[in-house]
Amino acid sequence: MAAVCEVCGKGPGFGHNVPWSK
Repeated sequence: MAAVCEVCGKGPGFGHNVPWSK
């Protein structure tokens, strides 16, 4: 899940609330 980590640092409101996080 490296992509989620990238979005976590780029998106302010996209920490762990991403739909494709799980």
